[in-house]
Amino acid sequence: MKVALFATCIGDMMFPDAVSATARVLTRLGCDVVFPPQQTCCGQMHVNTGYQKEILPQLDTYADAFADSSIDYVVAPSGSCAGAVRHQHPMIAGRYGTRAQTHAAQACANKTLDLSEFITDVAGVTDVGAYFPHSVTYHSPLDVFTPELNTDRNMQEDMYKDVCYSVVCNRKNKIRQLCTCPSQ
Repeated sequence: MKVALFATCIGDMMFPDAVSATARVLTRLGCDVVFPPQQTCCGQMHVNTGYQKEILPQLDTYADAFADSSIDYVVAPSGSCAGAVRHQHPMIAGRYGTRAQTHAAQACANKTLDLSEFITDVAGVTDVGAYFPHSVTYHSPLDVFTPELNTDRNMQEDMYKDVCYSVVCNRKNKIRQLCTCPSQ
């Protein structure tokens, strides 16, 4: 399976080791990892600050980088960037772009996932054989909590059966906490 790694601007500038680690994980999962060099920022920061129309060139760059039909999936080590591509790109292209930009944005959105989604939903890895007997805090990717996706799906996965975890979410100004530990 051919997977394009979307480094994200924050990953490229601030956390390059996370991007390299993502490439290693994908390779260990048996993926043929490619890195399109023309990729840039997804434009999330611009959209979130009101510059929607101005990101059309970035949408075009993203589509040019990842539209190759030989690429099965685009994987990002950032849930918010993957979410921006999947939700903001089609919306912005539909609102301000051409029909071709809208089609390209949707085509790329359909194959863009964040790393945790790819690992569990595509690669099917839910148990890595590890055990960690201490409490940990789990921070779900932002796009997991959107209505279009299976809310809290990652917390329900079998992969957490041997972990004590605490989840605190701020969702629509509501704080929730879920604490669970496996039976000893």
